[in-house]
Order: sequence, then structure tokens, then C-alpha cells
Amino acid sequence: MKKVLSLLISSLSYIGIVRKPATFLFSLLLFSSLSIIASEKYGQSVNEDYRMAQRYKELAIEAHKEGDYERSIGFAKKSQEHSDKYLAPLSYAKAEAILRRARERGFDKSKSDIYNQALQSLTNADRYLKAEDYSNSLTNSKNVISLANLMGISEFDSAGSKNTVVSGTFPKYYRVVERTKNTDSLWRIASYDFIYGKGHLWRKIYEANRDKIKDPNIIRKGQVLTIPSIKGEQREGTYNPNNTYGNIKR
Repeated sequence: MKKVLSLLISSLSYIGIVRKPATFLFSLLLFSSLSIIASEKYGQSVNEDYRMAQRYKELAIEAHKEGDYERSIGFAKKSQEHSDKYLAPLSYAKAEAILRRARERGFDKSKSDIYNQALQSLTNADRYLKAEDYSNSLTNSKNVISLANLMGISEFDSAGSKNTVVSGTFPKYYRVVERTKNTDSLWRIASYDFIYGKGHLWRKIYEANRDKIKDPNIIRKGQVLTIPSIKGEQREGTYNPNNTYGNIKR
């Protein structure tokens, strides 16, 4: 195994991709690590797959230092598997939100070719996610975001908030929930119709809860977050899934 890895590294070094013997393997490990870190900017709840991805990354690094390259690569693959499982539902939520904004801006008609490609990728992402094929789901969700960027929409864009006062009952507090699939994140919480209906408004929740959220990259199960009003809507009480709430987008 070490000889095979050395030959591969040597060939990559020849074309200028790898400069040092350890770089290639650590590039694989770093990709897994950065995938998780990049996703954290939306403050998702740390769940078991996140912890397992980090743990396997640490084991891979330890095995590599000990010269056990076969075990190291095995651990790196497991880290990536858990990373994909963790990120896939979060990326799908972001892709769904950004494509909804594209439709709100009329790009389903004015830029129909790109929009339809993105819509097909979103459909694929959903199908793969339900089939627990997290890697392919993640790939398709990322493609949606890339195509949305071509249409001129960033995942950080503000769609703008109307100043119209919204009627209905809305919760003032929300308790973070950890799920096996579609676990809570600031983005996902903000996207709920009874919160803001738009994931990109997650920063408003973060700003209102700086005393509870030390790092916007991490929210935890059971945290009670304050939800500030953004359209003059009246908010009271803690969210209860058994209650009926208004839809802020109406």
C-alpha cells in the first residue's frame, strides 16, 4: 500500500500537484475537514455525524503519522461519508431556498434554461437524499447553488423585506431541535414559514441571540432562541409544534 501511495504521489509531484510525500493524503483529509467547516457558517446543530466525521479525521491523521497508510485512507473515507451525511440535508435546504428566490424574481421565465437545470438538480438532490445517497444529493444541491449564481443570485443575497405589518400568531422563542435528517440550523430555522420564511435571514436570529450563541457556526439541541420581529408581526410564547401559526410570507 505504501509503495502504491508513493508511486501516486511521485507521479503527482512530477506534474506539480504534490510537493511533499504527505501532501496528497492530507489533501484528502483536508477536503473532508473543510467541507464540514464551510457548512458551519449557517450555524447548524452539531450532531453525531459531525462528531464522527471529526473523529475519523483525527484517527486518519494519527494512522498516517504512524505510517499505517491503508488504515489512514480507510478512516479518511469514513470521515467523508459522515461529512456527506451531515451536510446533505443542510445543503438541500439552502439550494431549495435559493431556487425559491430565483422564482420570486421571475427567473423561471426570464432565465428559464438555467432555472430548469437548477430545478432538475434540486429534484435529483431530493431524490438522492430520500434514498440516503448523501454524496450525490450534496453534489446536486451544490449544482443548484452554482446555477443560481449564474442567474445572479447569491446564497447570501437579501430578497428584501416588505414593510407591511403581518397578521397572525407567531412564536417569540424557538427551541433548537436535533434530528437524524434535516436537523436545525440558523438557516433552516429562519426558513420556517412561522419564523421568516427565508433562510438567508438567519443573521437576524444570530444578532438577537449573541448572549447564547458564542460561535454563529454552532447551535445546540435545547437552546431557546429569541426570534425578533421583522415585519411588525406580533410574537409571543415558545414555538409548539401542536399549535397553529401564521405564514409570514402571506
